[in-house]
Amino acid sequence: MASDFNTSNEVDYENKKTLLLRLLLVLSPLAANIAYAENLPPDPGEAGKATLAGVDSDNDGVRDDIQRWIVLSTPDSQKMREALIQGSKARQKFCWKEMIRLKHLNMRYKSTRQSFVRFIFLQYPIR
Repeated sequence: MASDFNTSNEVDYENKKTLLLRLLLVLSPLAANIAYAENLPPDPGEAGKATLAGVDSDNDGVRDDIQRWIVLSTPDSQKMREALIQGSKARQKFCWKEMIRLKHLNMRYKSTRQSFVRFIFLQYPIR
């Protein structure tokens, strides 16, 4: 009975080499993503949803939950990850500036309201 498989060592070596190269091509982006994913901050859980600013444990300017989503959802594109992280940093910075601006407006409003109340009580004392 003739065998359908070629038992030549040379052919086996070439097949194994080709298979190994194909595996490397397929797995190299995943390996890069795994290396990048190892540096991810821990999942903030409910604490990350408690405020608009969220949790940024590594102080890189991106909320931890957003950073985790970016890395885990774009495993094959380093450029896409970098673009999404850059955009997230800009949005987070904008949110911080707006929160500070609103806080100052609120403080000004409270100060004005307190001044108005003092003025009214001084002008029209209760008898």
